[in-house]
Amino acid sequence: DYTAAARATTEIARLAKERGLPQGVFLNVNVPAGIPKGIRWGTQSPLIGEESWVEHKNPRGRRYFWNDYKDSTKDVEGTDVALAAAGYIAVVPLRATEYDASAAEKLKTWKFR
Repeated sequence: DYTAAARATTEIARLAKERGLPQGVFLNVNVPAGIPKGIRWGTQSPLIGEESWVEHKNPRGRRYFWNDYKDSTKDVEGTDVALAAAGYIAVVPLRATEYDASAAEKLKTWKFR
């Protein structure tokens, strides 16, 4: 049931349209399962979940792989992970660019064919 997520996203989009966002900023919205306790501003967690691939067979015997991703649920207070785990919708302002200058310098040593 995505009713709560749809309502919250509509409200967040309405406010963003009315008030505007700074140049190059977008909002990342994380909605927990169930009925949210409310909406909170948060910071982006550096944690990532655990990912694995599980092999299955379809009814005709053909193999396929299903992604089994488990979100992180423990983090410091105020992060999107902690807020969602506590039952809140987490809204995190992010920049549209994630260029990493220090990584780029290291990678410039790679030689392409």
